[in-house]
Amino acid sequence: MLVRGALGKNQIRVSGSSIKSTADLWRSALTQLRQPIERERQVEFGKETVISGGAEAKLTVPAVVDMGIHGDLTKGDTKAVAYTEKFADAGMDDAIQSLISGNKVLVIDDFHYVAPNIQEEVASNSKKPLNGD
Repeated sequence: MLVRGALGKNQIRVSGSSIKSTADLWRSALTQLRQPIERERQVEFGKETVISGGAEAKLTVPAVVDMGIHGDLTKGDTKAVAYTEKFADAGMDDAIQSLISGNKVLVIDDFHYVAPNIQEEVASNSKKPLNGD
């Protein structure tokens, strides 16, 4: 309760009992920070409009010349090719950057409920970015 009162709105709280993997922790933090947990980019390229044209004319002078020109006019539709690139889900780096830029503190309530191997991973992975390494 002391931490809750001291930090007020500057805290992001995650319950230790809800953390089954490090991804759970960072996803929960990002969600509370209202940051995207997935990243994708839409790309559009290859717009083209196909138009071809022409005309037809024929000139005939009896016994002197017979010549002609021929062509067609076709209007095509505009085509666009688009696709979506999907990147890896947002994780620790995104969450820590959002915490720092938002001046927030991550509080893991009941950290002792987190499995020991996950506790170790969270502590180890968090150390470098927080120390500026």
